[in-house]
Amino acid sequence: MVFSWIHLLSALVSAVCLKRIIAHLLDPLRVVPGPFLARFTRLWYLVCTINGRTHENIGALHDRYGPVVRLAPTEYSIADLDIYKQIYGPRTAYEKGPWYSAFKSPEKEYTIFTDRNNKHYAQIRRKYSNAFSLSNVAQYEDTLNKCLSLFCKKFAKIADEKSECDLAQWCRFFAFDSIGQMAIGNLRVMELERDEHGILSMTHASTLYGNIVGRIPEWHAWIWKFLPTNMSEKGAIAWITETMRKKVQGEVCSTVTTFTDVWLQQEEKMSQEDIFLGLATVFGGGSNTSAVTIVNIIHALWKHPEVCEKLQIEIDEAVKTEGLQGGVIAWETARRLPYLQAVIKESLRLIPIVGVQAPRTVPKGGDTISGYFFREGLTVGLHPWSTRMNPKYFGDDAAIFRPERWLGDGEEAKRNEYYHMPFSVGPRTCIGRHIAIFKITKAIAQLVYLFSFDITMPKGELRYHSYSQVEPDIVHCRVELRRPVCF
Repeated sequence: MVFSWIHLLSALVSAVCLKRIIAHLLDPLRVVPGPFLARFTRLWYLVCTINGRTHENIGALHDRYGPVVRLAPTEYSIADLDIYKQIYGPRTAYEKGPWYSAFKSPEKEYTIFTDRNNKHYAQIRRKYSNAFSLSNVAQYEDTLNKCLSLFCKKFAKIADEKSECDLAQWCRFFAFDSIGQMAIGNLRVMELERDEHGILSMTHASTLYGNIVGRIPEWHAWIWKFLPTNMSEKGAIAWITETMRKKVQGEVCSTVTTFTDVWLQQEEKMSQEDIFLGLATVFGGGSNTSAVTIVNIIHALWKHPEVCEKLQIEIDEAVKTEGLQGGVIAWETARRLPYLQAVIKESLRLIPIVGVQAPRTVPKGGDTISGYFFREGLTVGLHPWSTRMNPKYFGDDAAIFRPERWLGDGEEAKRNEYYHMPFSVGPRTCIGRHIAIFKITKAIAQLVYLFSFDITMPKGELRYHSYSQVEPDIVHCRVELRRPVCF
């Protein structure tokens, strides 16, 4: 009996393997290069994701094979910015791929991030467009100023003690605290110097889960059932749900009006589920991205002291001319500093926050991309890590951190702007991009004005890991005061 079952199992495995081999041999796209295993199974891509170096591994494939590579039997990575708008642009027929389904509870039909239907997503997004507009976000400047003041006080203490700090951890604390203040009220992460609610770790676990299980999305509903709360988005969902309940019942009070307060007053427009989706979007995508960018910029300024000095001069002169707002540089002052904006753009170009391609499903009728015809239903996506240093898009010195490339209105600056899409383009442009730029601009202006940073570990290039967002492994530094911190 056992012998018969072994024979049956072997026959089934052999049949599956034979089917995959035949399908590959008959596929017109069999000529697309990539790992041998990726021709027949998603296992290579799954392992690549689990090891946390997806950005490097896929980048290496593009370096070896060119702009189109295979990641799995039906999934392909593209490193060609000229086709970006074809896939992601305003009139695209491409919709999000199955990978996104693992970033939501199986019980939920969709979230803002995971909604795969373009028309439905457009309807949902309109509910939040005003709240996430730049003009509305800028109204939270006093709230952000309070967080920045505490952030700088913590760094001033570190400087006085001549101690070493984990720059990445402090930037995460600041980013989460500030978005929390704007969205729902005081979270006190920086004040307590710890993640009291565990939401940062839960967000990380959710990202890790979504990326890995997203490679095998048909298993999502089964795996989800057996995961403990602190190892998936379950924990984040529970925390947001409970916080909303407390807010509605008046148990969570804030001295300022938050996103949640505004949404609760719009009962005819915003349901409880709409508010939940808005908060999930804010906390899921509005904290870590800005934290990582701030770390990357500080590291780049440390590596390029001539750039740092030039930026310090610009900021110092602006403060002399326009003054401070309660000890903090005003948004209107910071946003108009050309070299500061160039530094931010250059950092986002060289170290894209997203280290994997945003997968899209080829629409009905198929499409030709970078010289290959892809039939409908296949998954494709552009890999930003593989285009960031391409001379074709950013010049012969594309591998060099040079903010000057963004200044002026010459051909170079125009070309850079055309190819620069850190928050994507078209209908799926990051809904929280204005919040991110608002926080990053204010934070960098203030930190450069008050402090100098000396990176102690690592001494060379930062080492990054990536599941979807590219994050530095470890960044330790010492802080020195450039002037007294007075708040």
